[in-house]
Amino acid sequence: MREIRGYWVARGAKWDDPRLKPKDWDLLKQVTHIPAEWR
Repeated sequence: MREIRGYWVARGAKWDDPRLKPKDWDLLKQVTHIPAEWR
């Protein structure tokens, strides 16, 4: 999972369908909710 997430973030963390992305979505806020053992 870390490798997939790292690849996704390295490529800009783009959504497959940008229309589904909430307007206030923030990548940095989201990753702070990932438990340390999964980062």
